[in-house]
Amino acid sequence: MTLLLESFKEYSTQLISVGLVFALFILAGQITKWIFIRIGKSNNPSTYKIYKLIASTSNIGLIIMGIVTALGTLGIDVSAIVASLGLTGFAIGFAFKDALSNYLAGIMVILYKPYDIGDNVNIIGCEGKISEIDLRYTTIENDGEIHMVPNSVCLSKTITKFKNSNK
Repeated sequence: MTLLLESFKEYSTQLISVGLVFALFILAGQITKWIFIRIGKSNNPSTYKIYKLIASTSNIGLIIMGIVTALGTLGIDVSAIVASLGLTGFAIGFAFKDALSNYLAGIMVILYKPYDIGDNVNIIGCEGKISEIDLRYTTIENDGEIHMVPNSVCLSKTITKFKNSNK
């Protein structure tokens, strides 16, 4: 009976420490997310999407790190889990390379502003006024036509920006 009680005491202490470790990572993720969103709201409104993306990514990353750390605290060998997470990240990155390149290019377009909403531009033959800049696409409108140009194309091809841009 005392052996069972000691075993229960040992496992309960271990489970409490696992729960505490995981809760700390969740708390750190929420605080990090809150900080990035707060910074994004105080800065330029056009960069808010970037800060929101960074906030969500950091929150998810900290939760995954919390799960791995909690499993390690339980005594589970996490080296295989870490290796599989690395391979999964590589496979997802390779599968979504075009979408990821558009998102990263969108972040660069929003930060460096080679053009802005209201500018008249010509990008790969699409000529018109920029109506929207998103993380994935730049929208160009001209004579009732709407062209959605991927941001990776906008950074890799020549952009002609006309001086008579009316904003």
